[in-house]
Amino acid sequence: MNVVSNQEFVKLVEGRSNQLRSLARKRAENDPSGYLVVSELENIMKVAGSTPPADRMWLQKLYVMATSGHLTRVRQGHETWEDHVAAVRLLHAQSTIPFDINDHVILKDTGKSGMVGDYNPDTKEYVVFTNPFQMTTVPADKLLKGE
Repeated sequence: MNVVSNQEFVKLVEGRSNQLRSLARKRAENDPSGYLVVSELENIMKVAGSTPPADRMWLQKLYVMATSGHLTRVRQGHETWEDHVAAVRLLHAQSTIPFDINDHVILKDTGKSGMVGDYNPDTKEYVVFTNPFQMTTVPADKLLKGE
């Protein structure tokens, strides 16, 4: 199974360790139109013991994305709900956004409590479910952390 082209691999490892950048450049020079396949990625992960931990983790994530089909779905523009939720959770974990899906929040304007059901990265607004069975779309600055 193809993961990425050799040319793409060179671009992906920019900013990574010298070992990974060198390996990617050699692959691209030897076979400019070739592809990195899963078995080769597994071998790279095995010999990457001397690379920094961040690079080993990056390789592991690339492997998981390739074997789970996530990479293929992203490339084809067929992101699933699970992919979206994972992306929102990552934004929250990186402290890019203040609330995560399923967080309890309070709407500043009305004082109603609710639960975050979704986040729209394009509009930077949260979908909040309040009782009784209401749905509201609000920006983060109109929300408070709930109990």
